[in-house]
This record gives sequence, structure tokens and C-alpha cells, in this order.
Amino acid sequence: MKSTELRIGNYVYNFNETIYQIIDGEDIDDCDKHKCFQPIPLTPEWINTAFSAIEDNYGLFYFRRDGSNKSESGMDIVLTIKNCLVNDYWVWDCCIGGFENCIHLRYIEFVHQLQNLIYILTEDEKK
Repeated sequence: MKSTELRIGNYVYNFNETIYQIIDGEDIDDCDKHKCFQPIPLTPEWINTAFSAIEDNYGLFYFRRDGSNKSESGMDIVLTIKNCLVNDYWVWDCCIGGFENCIHLRYIEFVHQLQNLIYILTEDEKK
């Protein structure tokens, strides 16, 4: 894990393999010096609880910038997350829009990557 991947507020595993939240720049500097943090794999449980996403009947997760938990299309940003197989490896496909009109943004594997993506799209700290 590189320090350039981290922001203050990101969740990672610390050296004890317990969940730790990055609290300041020193934590980020320590990441390169001591290699003391590991990424947390993104799971449906993390998406539901830490990010307050809603899951539809098709296994898709939705986030809305306005904070509502509506899955229908609208004028606001809808971030759709779905699990998919890429090069024989399961990752989360992050898209803008609903299921049918989805524009691919990137594939992610870890909690801190989703935190960073949500921040970029909404400027909202998901902690």
C-alpha cells in the first residue's frame, strides 16, 4: 500500500490487523516508512454499513450525493457498485448512473478506494 493512495479519514488495517482510521499526515508518512497499513477488502457489509448504500434486488449498490437512499435515476449523481469478474479476479465496478445507463469509472478492490472515489465525486467525507 502506498501513501499516495491514502487520505485522512481512510480506513485501513494496522499492524495488528485491526481497523484503523487515518487521522493525520503522520499516519500517511508512516505508511511508506514502516509499511504498517494494509488495505481492507471491500465487501457488501462494508458498502452497506460504512457507506450507507442501498442494495437493490439485483445486487447493485447505490449512493446519492443528496444523501437519499433512492435507486431511481434523477438529477443527482448516482454511484452504482456491482461485483464483477475481471481477468479471473473479482472486483467492484464503479459507475455513474443506474443499471442501464451506467458509465464506467473504475474498478476497485478496497475500502479506501471507495472512500476516495466518493470524496472526488461529492466532496463529502464518508467516515
